[in-house]
Amino acid sequence: MIIRITNHIKLAFVALLRVAFSSQYVPQQYKYSTDEKESKLQIYRAFTKRVFSPPALVVEAEATDAHVELLGVQENLVVEENSNIVGGLCYVPVKISIYALSTTDRENLTDLVITFVRFLFRKKLQETGIVYSKITTGGETTEDWMGQILYKSTVTVNCTAETSTELPQEFVDFINKFNLTIAIEQLKLEF
Repeated sequence: MIIRITNHIKLAFVALLRVAFSSQYVPQQYKYSTDEKESKLQIYRAFTKRVFSPPALVVEAEATDAHVELLGVQENLVVEENSNIVGGLCYVPVKISIYALSTTDRENLTDLVITFVRFLFRKKLQETGIVYSKITTGGETTEDWMGQILYKSTVTVNCTAETSTELPQEFVDFINKFNLTIAIEQLKLEF
């Protein structure tokens, strides 16, 4: 249920990065194309675990954090009265990893990503309900990838978004009928 918001946020960043890096305003050596053979930059929505040609951007979203501070004091945030539509604010850190063959390319790509996210993507993300409060950089390292040294840095964008989902009444009834006290006692006997 909540997984949808995480994937939605990650895909929004992938789409925006792909369109920005495919524009005429990006240096030719960092130009993205949907044709992998023509593309000077690869943009993936997960680490590929396969051979790829750097430079590359890998966009990953960490698990949604819907901790109590985000939910408030209510037991459930009911979006619509007399329904099973529930929702609330979710926090999703998006990590954009930059892989390059040189420190110069890593630095240039990091600067471009930060510029795009900070100044160009904010309004588009807000239009889809995604808001971010903080952009951090770090993790400048080298990695040995299949015998090749890659220079890596990471840009993390802390995002929040409202989410809602409808819980089937049968599922709500199923959980409400479950006797937790008995289940705990049975689990104690297993150990």
